[in-house]
Amino acid sequence: MEKEIYNALINLSDDERTNEVKRLAKYYNCSISTIWRKANKAGIRVRKERSNKGETAVDEWILEHAAALINKSRRKNDKFTFDIKEIYKHMQEDLGVVIDVSYPRFCELLRERGLTVSEFKKATPHVQVISEHPNQLHQFDVSICLQWYFDDKKGELEENTDLKRKYYSNKIEQTVEKELRGKKKLHRYVLVDHASGAFFFWYYYAEGENSIDGADFLFKAWSSKKELVSNITKEEYNGIYQFQGLPKILYTDQGAILKRKALKNLMESLNIQVEFHQSGNPRAKGMVEGLMNIIEKGFESRLKIYGIKNIDELNAYALKWCVERNLLKGFRGAKASRIELWRKIKPEQFIKCPPYDIWAALIQEDPVTRKVDGNGNISYMNKIYTITDTNVFYKEVVIKPHVFIKDSINVHYDGLVFTLEANQKDEFNRTISKNAVKVGENKALKKTATQKFDKKSEEILSSVYGVDFHGNGNKRTMRPPTAPKEETVLETDNIAYIQPVGTDAQVNPTAPITTEKRIVKQSKPVEERYIKLSELIRMYNTEHGRITVEQREVLEQVYPKGVPASITVDDIYNMLNKPAADIMKLA
Repeated sequence: MEKEIYNALINLSDDERTNEVKRLAKYYNCSISTIWRKANKAGIRVRKERSNKGETAVDEWILEHAAALINKSRRKNDKFTFDIKEIYKHMQEDLGVVIDVSYPRFCELLRERGLTVSEFKKATPHVQVISEHPNQLHQFDVSICLQWYFDDKKGELEENTDLKRKYYSNKIEQTVEKELRGKKKLHRYVLVDHASGAFFFWYYYAEGENSIDGADFLFKAWSSKKELVSNITKEEYNGIYQFQGLPKILYTDQGAILKRKALKNLMESLNIQVEFHQSGNPRAKGMVEGLMNIIEKGFESRLKIYGIKNIDELNAYALKWCVERNLLKGFRGAKASRIELWRKIKPEQFIKCPPYDIWAALIQEDPVTRKVDGNGNISYMNKIYTITDTNVFYKEVVIKPHVFIKDSINVHYDGLVFTLEANQKDEFNRTISKNAVKVGENKALKKTATQKFDKKSEEILSSVYGVDFHGNGNKRTMRPPTAPKEETVLETDNIAYIQPVGTDAQVNPTAPITTEKRIVKQSKPVEERYIKLSELIRMYNTEHGRITVEQREVLEQVYPKGVPASITVDDIYNMLNKPAADIMKLA
């Protein structure tokens, strides 16, 4: 449009341009100011710029309020429902805001400030993420191929054209989900290396994403492809597709199956850091999203032509195409292929995927709890493991199988991790502990923290009570004082008891008349039971706070044989808070 306006207005006089602008406004069905703006943008200037260009009498709050209404009217399908013209009317009629410019000028002010629908639709700025070497970062994603399904009658892969007509951008997704609920769907699992672009993908036909398919796919993606390529394509491998090995970081979206417990335990055991990007931001893993598009156009577009019978046949065809695509020259404009770029990985950067039996054990087995015995031994999976740290003896630990070493476990305790190998048997069929010693060596285990404190506690008591390290020394003479303490003076606001105020209880002056004489049986006097004073003091400290030395001396004088069982801790508290003279009367 700008080019046509420029060609129509160039080389015209001022009067001719004015008439031509009016004609173009009618032709394009827009305002005259719009034509002049397009002409100025194209390079035609008819007058000097105003000295007050950009200034306006409209308050900035009005423009920001209008832009906020536009922005927050955005739906999930990226449609903005609040029109600017309606906002212009709403602010004047409903809010009583005075807008001293016309509607076209109001729109122009919003455009100048970048507060328009086109600006709100633009993606947020982003930074380029650079991985340092192959297998440092892998991106993972799962997608449902809605248009494909296996027809049980024909026994072939068919395109679901009926579902394709129902599934369009403005249709509620739950409707489609309800139609497919309980039915098997074709899932495409894709993994790509961020540095080299080497990738692997596989199809699974299931009702939904699950841990079994996810674990099977990751094992295929990270293990050697020699056996897989040879068995499926029936061709000699020749090392053409070497993409394998564990990554340090696995990047995926929030809804991934990697949040499920089985795969989460698997990733933790493999020391793979799983990172999730924010929902609604597919650009965060743009490489795998772009690869999905390549697979749809380059591979799945041919599925109409071939009669695929089952999922195994589909994966065989997909693997052949995957190998060929990874070997295709010219990736990122270079002469090398994806696999050639991946081969730049150094030996110290490569982490080999464990065998399948270990892989399966990591998925199926949850961490278990075991108790370490007095010799440091732990029993797990019919094998004995020994830990040498004596501070862990008699403690409960968490055990996870080790991923790289067979018959090894990781023992977790109090933030520490111990890697242990199973104890071996000698020629006499004895399981030899790591803490075992030969006859004559008499090598003692390292003392625990409790054992060390046992010696320290003896030293503390020796300094206070005169008992030497072995407890055979002379005790210091410590006689309790017998002189009474001065009477405690109560403060005026320290009131221990307040006489209750209220209505006196109604007492019946006449005793009830009984028709039968009550027989009272005489019982033998019950012997008074005593409890130790130390036990009473322990309960007193719990309920009323720590008892003082002076109060303990008083109790020892009042109850030399122990405290009667009928006396409660509260009785003791009330007694100790009496004046000293009254207490001594009890003694």
